[in-house]
Formats: sequence, C-alpha cells, structure tokens
Amino acid sequence: EDVREIKSVGNGMTFKTDIVTEDELSCGITALADSICSRMRRACVKCRGVQVYIRYADFKSVSKQKQLEIPTNVSKEIAKEALNLANAVRDKRKAIRMLRITGINIEHQDNCGVQLSLFEDAHTKKHEKLERLETNIDKIRKKFGKGAITFGSAIGNEIGIDEE
Repeated sequence: EDVREIKSVGNGMTFKTDIVTEDELSCGITALADSICSRMRRACVKCRGVQVYIRYADFKSVSKQKQLEIPTNVSKEIAKEALNLANAVRDKRKAIRMLRITGINIEHQDNCGVQLSLFEDAHTKKHEKLERLETNIDKIRKKFGKGAITFGSAIGNEIGIDEE
C-alpha cells in the first residue's frame, strides 16, 4: 500500500468582505484553525509549527511561520499562535482579503515525543483537556453534521465564515 506522508495541513479562505478589525481576524483564524486541527486529528497527526499567509485587498501578501514548543492538533493552541503571527506581520492599515493557516512539520501523533517533567505542569493538563474536548466535538460533528457545534463568533458574522 502506497500511503503518502503528510507534510502539512492547511486551509485558506477568501472572505466575503475584507477583514479590517481584530475581532474579524480572530474569527477567521479560529474557523481555519478548527478546520485544520479537525483534519489533523482524523489523520492522527500533530504539527510542530504554524504558518500564516495573508493576502491584502491590493493582492500583496505576507507570511510568517513559527516552530512550536509542543506538537499539537488543538485548534485553540493553533489559533493563538496564528493570531500572534498574523499580528506580528500584518499591516493594520490594510484590509485582509484572504487568509491561510497551515500546520507544518507534521508527524504521526505516536511519534510526538514530549519531554515529560517529574511533576505534570498546568500547561500539560490544560493541553490534554483541550485535546479531549476537541475530540468530542469531532464526534458530535461526525454524528450530527458540521453545523451541530461551532464557535459563537462564527454565527452571523459579516465575513462569510458561517457559510463554509
């Protein structure tokens, strides 16, 4: 059986209306992170890095990437890093037309060795709790459809997230 190795998992979106506010950017990033992390969990992989690609209304673009301390497929963690990257690189005077987030340096979750400390720290516990939560969200969506459970910020927004 010839199975291709996954090198990255990404998703992008051209918005119905250009993104200008921090809330709109956060909403777009949250939706994209949710999408790619759901796909990573289905494929039993985690990413060791995050990349953000922004295309402005004038079609100029910028991108930035960052390596993560701990491999993850948790959308809240990816969204936080992606938002930090986007804010570090974007020109806040320009409207964003398209946004893409990619989980990079992918590896199978069984190979994601993490340095364990003698005492389990709060970050590790929070990460495991979020991982369980998002796995349960995946199960609900599989049973009842993608729209069965979503983020409040995605409902009724002006940029076209809820139409995905």
